[in-house]
Amino acid sequence: MPRAGKDQTELKTLQNMIEWLDGYAACYNADPFRIEKLVNKRRDDDDVSKAWSEIRSDVSDVITLPDSSEEIKEKQRKVRIYRPLSAVLIFGSGLSLLVISGLHLSMNKLNLIFALIILLAIYAIVLSLWFRASRSLYRMVRDYYRTYGNRVSKQRAHIKTVNQRLIDLLTVAIRNNKLDPEKYKMKLLHNDYSNVRVINETNPKNMDRPLYASIVKARSPSQD
Repeated sequence: MPRAGKDQTELKTLQNMIEWLDGYAACYNADPFRIEKLVNKRRDDDDVSKAWSEIRSDVSDVITLPDSSEEIKEKQRKVRIYRPLSAVLIFGSGLSLLVISGLHLSMNKLNLIFALIILLAIYAIVLSLWFRASRSLYRMVRDYYRTYGNRVSKQRAHIKTVNQRLIDLLTVAIRNNKLDPEKYKMKLLHNDYSNVRVINETNPKNMDRPLYASIVKARSPSQD
């Protein structure tokens, strides 16, 4: 448990971990490699590492749930094609123009500009297709979680239980250190944790559920 005088980065790590695990419990996935990278830098017996080892398999079940949909897997394959294709197009466009300029090929200024416009237009079309496909995939995944999220209800409940333990650790650390809880404000997708007070609720356009700005229940130094 974080103790008085302990580096503030420890508390920030707890804060980040709480937000990430809350996202998994709500089927709003973060990037698990961020957690793996963070945990790999820590001792195996610290609170964050132990929490992650306890619920890693649950997180994996939540993340891979949409993979049971053939429609989603097909959409994912299409989305993956656009990114390298965009890179190839932008690299190829630049390389082509360099070759034309470097070899002084017979292309007047007007034709060169026209060629550049065509290449940029193709790149813009591919980028647009990638953006639209990504948005479509996101909506499909959200719909799938709303319909079939109960298939991982036990895993989500376990993640939330472990997350509550981390919230309690953060609460005790902030109280013991007499820190300002406002400095450790969290954006959570659940409003029913213990030791947490919701200070603001928003409804982001890109989300289908409210987002709660929350702090742990501890007195601010200014209240003493």
